[in-house]
Parts: sequence; C-alpha cells; structure tokens
Amino acid sequence: MEAALDPQAFGQVLNRIWRLMRPHLKLFIAIGAVPMGVLVAVYALVAPFVFLTIRVVHPPIGAAGVTMIVVDCLAGVLFFAILILTFALFEPAASYAGLELTAERTVTFRQTYGVALTKPGRYLWLAILRALITSAPVILPVLVFLLSMLGVAAAGKNAAPALAIVGILLGALLYVGAMVWALLATIRLVLAYPACIAENLTAWQAVRRSNRLSQGGRLRIFLVGLVLYAITYAATLVLEVVIGIVAGLGMVLVAVLHLGQAWMIAGAILVGLCLLCLLLLLTMVMSSSYSVAFAILYREHVRLESIPISAPGAGL
Repeated sequence: MEAALDPQAFGQVLNRIWRLMRPHLKLFIAIGAVPMGVLVAVYALVAPFVFLTIRVVHPPIGAAGVTMIVVDCLAGVLFFAILILTFALFEPAASYAGLELTAERTVTFRQTYGVALTKPGRYLWLAILRALITSAPVILPVLVFLLSMLGVAAAGKNAAPALAIVGILLGALLYVGAMVWALLATIRLVLAYPACIAENLTAWQAVRRSNRLSQGGRLRIFLVGLVLYAITYAATLVLEVVIGIVAGLGMVLVAVLHLGQAWMIAGAILVGLCLLCLLLLLTMVMSSSYSVAFAILYREHVRLESIPISAPGAGL
C-alpha cells in the first residue's frame, strides 16, 4: 500500500519543490506580488509619518525619547497587523496552488486568491492564532526592554546606568528563550494552512491537525525550512554584492568622466531601485516556495498517516 512506503528523503522533497516551482514561476511571482505590493505601500505611508513625528514636530527634550519609543511601537504594531492580514490571504492562495500542483492539476492566479477570499475570516483567524502561539512569549522581553528604556528616558540625566544594563541583559535572555519557543512552535504549525484548505477545517482544528501531522517529521520540516532560508540569504547576498560592484563601477565612471554630482545621485537612486526590485522579486519567489514545500510535506505526512485527502477546496 502507498502508506506503507518509506517517507520521501530530504533531498527528494527539495527536488520536488524545484520541479514544481520552475515551470510555474510566473504564477508564484504573481501570487507573491500581492502581499509585497501591500507592504511596500504601507511602508511608504508609515515611514514618512514616523519621520515627521520625530524630526519635524520636535517634542520637548525631556519627552523626546519617550515620544520616539511610543511612535515607533505604534508604527510597528500597525505594520505587524497589516502583515498578518496580507499574509492571511497570501498563504492560503499559495498553499492552494501548491496542493493543486502536487496533485498534478492546473491552477490559475484567479483561482488561488478566489479560494483565499472565499473564507477570509477563517484564514485571518488562523494567521492570528498562529502568530499568538509563536510570538506571545516575545511580548515579555519586549516589555522588559521597553519599560527599562522608558524609565531611562523619563529620568533623563538622573537615570541610573545600571537600570538600562539590567533591562537590556534580562530582555536579551528572555528574548533568546522566546525565539527558541517561536522556532519550535512554527515547526509544529507550518502544515496548518494546507490542512485547513484540503480538509475544510476551522482555524483551531487546523492548528491541532498541523501539530499532530508534524509528529515524526519535525526535523525534516526544520531542515527544509533551513535550506530555503539559506537559499534566500545566499541569493540576497549575491544580489547585494553584484549591485554593489555595479554601483562601485558607476562611481568610478562618473569620477573618470567628470560627470558631476547630479549623475552620481541619479545613479545611486537607479541602483537602489534596481536592488529593491530584485529583492522584492526574490521575496515573492521564496515566500511561495515555503508554501509549496509545506503543501508537499502535508501530502507526504497525510500519505504516511493513511488518511485520504479530499480535493483541495472541496469543502469551500
């Protein structure tokens, strides 16, 4: 029987990810372009607001540090909320595409986001649940750090240096522990979206299902995620080095030809935009590759569990 077969080797999973991604690269770029476009737009709106609040409003000197921390925290919370919302639609779309392609069925961009928009509340709640489970312990070290910094900023020149040092050290230790928890919890929950879509589960049921399905394969899930992260990091580094070399050659050319500062500024802006576009393109592809990987692992874990899989989206 198929369930009696050995699980796919680590290399086989990576090879299958590549074979699914390569012929459907345009589809996954289009799927990934939606959250990237939203995040760029939000960042373009939030960044000037933070800058104007801190640099233009000029709060009183004694409250400058407190104001900066509060504004940055509010901007961070807003950005994080929008991040959850956008990826709450992106992940089911990319997961649906991965599930369909692993079943050797064709899928279109409209179909993927059509599935995501069919039950947006369920997928948003799943994203919130997963974020709470993985990130809740991070709140404690952040609070310790912020409270110590607020205390130092409020006290001004009368602040005791020991307070800041103790707050930073304690926050750092708690943060390391929270990161370990976040990693272990993430490994347990990466199959939640494929399970939610394929088996028509509620958000909480998908969380529990992912936790059960990941048993016995968490090391492989971690290794697959680690390899994808390493590929992302290496590709980013290569892009930065190449763009840096091009920028350096451009500066030399401007200096040799005596083109003036205007050309140098224009070239710097052009190179920066090229780097940004390439990094966004890389992020679109790699973000989708994670969803494809977890869709493949989901089907593999279900196969080994001997539970038949309903057609993706059958219960939608």
